[in-house]
Amino acid sequence: MLRADGGTARGGMSKLVRGARAVVERALLFSGFAPFARLVLVNGAPGLVTAPGGGPLSVMGFTLAHGKVVEINILAEPARLRRLDLTFLDDGGRAGEGPFGTPALTVPPAPSVPP
Repeated sequence: MLRADGGTARGGMSKLVRGARAVVERALLFSGFAPFARLVLVNGAPGLVTAPGGGPLSVMGFTLAHGKVVEINILAEPARLRRLDLTFLDDGGRAGEGPFGTPALTVPPAPSVPP
């Protein structure tokens, strides 16, 4: 399952996608942002932030089960992204040394969606 939250500014990005094939197809639409992706901690677990032009465009958190990604949560709302604190893992996990100069990422949990 993939949940994307673009908020009011990017409402067209808000989506709920179910099924492995549909999630992969949706994710491939954004593969062009891969060069701008950086590893971060999202609620204590590995995730990605995309930052073309230096500012965050989106942050992604992954839920794993039995060695597989079972859920992807994407936050792309500009106002909420500006308030995030990030720990960049590809900088050795040193707080305050990422391009946004902030120490730790906290993303509110996504609302639960019935199966």
